[in-house]
Amino acid sequence: MTTEDLKREKSRVNVDDVINALAARSRPDLLMLGFYFASLVFTDEEDKQWLRERLSEVQEIVEGSCLYQLNIQKGFEEGLEKGREQGLLQQTAIRIVAARFPELEQFATPIIKQITDLKQVEKLSIELSIASSQERAKDFLLSPVSVD
Repeated sequence: MTTEDLKREKSRVNVDDVINALAARSRPDLLMLGFYFASLVFTDEEDKQWLRERLSEVQEIVEGSCLYQLNIQKGFEEGLEKGREQGLLQQTAIRIVAARFPELEQFATPIIKQITDLKQVEKLSIELSIASSQERAKDFLLSPVSVD
């Protein structure tokens, strides 16, 4: 066994000891923090996988943590906000097409709705609003959008 392997094993044993002690004391809040700190220490993919497996063993306890619940709620709210923004930007792009090039609206709608990157939708909206012709607008819709 190499020195690196010994260090890895010692780190895992230390983390395991902490996890076991906190789980036994029903401290989901501290257990969650322990996993956060361990994730900062373990940078190797093999260690990260070990940590994920270890977390899954105490997942039920961790899910009772206030910190875990706050993170879930925050992620949910951020996802909703991003979805709203994305939908609004997509609708704006579709409205630009409908106002400037009504004959392209049915063609453009599914293309615009499949773009999930907010910056790409934003850039496409600008390009569509300044397109000098229907053909140029169609070119913008058909070309892969790259964001600088």
